[in-house]
Amino acid sequence: MHFAAKKGHAEVIKLLIDAGAQIGARDKDGDTPLSIAAEYGRNAVVQLLLAAGACPKDTARHEKTPLMLAAEYGHYQVVQELLSVSNIDAQSKCSCTALHYACQYGHESVVRLLIKNGA
Repeated sequence: MHFAAKKGHAEVIKLLIDAGAQIGARDKDGDTPLSIAAEYGRNAVVQLLLAAGACPKDTARHEKTPLMLAAEYGHYQVVQELLSVSNIDAQSKCSCTALHYACQYGHESVVRLLIKNGA
């Protein structure tokens, strides 16, 4: 499921979910399919995983949430999708929030979106 999430293969993700695959499984780096989909900007996969019950609060590498990863990589649509189910003020291992990551990497539209939503 992790590879399909990374590549954005939504139909494959759907098949795996329907077959009973564990949506919260972690890879060797501690990443979940949701965190990978968020990092790579795979909005359709993020939507499927959330609908299937994936936990948006699960952290990945460096204790980053899917929202933090999407903000760090500037994936506006994914950030927008995750805002309603995530803690916008959650902090990573280095005490950074999604807003910190969006600012650090210069994602102006994501910064605006996060501020508009209370960050």
